[in-house]
Amino acid sequence: MENKVFETQQEFIQYLSSKEGMMKTPSGISSWYWRAKLFYDPNICGCKKKNLNEATIIEGYKTIPMLPEGEKIIARSIVGSNFTLKLNGEVIGTI
Repeated sequence: MENKVFETQQEFIQYLSSKEGMMKTPSGISSWYWRAKLFYDPNICGCKKKNLNEATIIEGYKTIPMLPEGEKIIARSIVGSNFTLKLNGEVIGTI
């Protein structure tokens, strides 16, 4: 099976944006995606981003590889393969 590699949280968000239809069902990855998308969207008013900051988005990104196995299965099905998340050139984890 192919293994996709994402170098940053923004790259992962960009990839997932093409999979939004698959993220209507609540899951760990979809919850993180919708918050991160909201935070990084320059067209969204700052008043809607009150409780969000980049540190919380990055922390959420770092915890994706620690999701329970059931959530990892959902994440793999959304991405379409196994995937590796990196941050600052270091591997965070592979699902």
